[in-house]
Amino acid sequence: MVIRERANVELIRVIDGDTILVRYTCPACRISFEKRVRLAEIDAAELDGPERGQALLAREQLAGLLTGRNIWIVPFRRGEDCYGRIRARVFTDEGDVSRLMIDRFKTPLYKPLQGSKLIV
Repeated sequence: MVIRERANVELIRVIDGDTILVRYTCPACRISFEKRVRLAEIDAAELDGPERGQALLAREQLAGLLTGRNIWIVPFRRGEDCYGRIRARVFTDEGDVSRLMIDRFKTPLYKPLQGSKLIV
């Protein structure tokens, strides 16, 4: 199943500083599935890369923004990337999580990605 429009999701876990695993339940058919979501416009350091300390910090910061909150996503590209993730804007009641990561945690490990387009 694919998430094609705004969807309320349940956080299962934060994988790294720019990827989360969520559970989505289709409101029409009540079927649930898990999906990895790549946050729009940020590119956190990799856990298996030379900046592991920064990557762990980014994952912790993202978890702090998402844990225990209402979360919804808005996909901005059709289909999945080469890692099987959908790319989407992720929101909480506080706003766009990518923007919160950039604005609150002003560190060089977040680099805006080129070509992000929000599907509405």
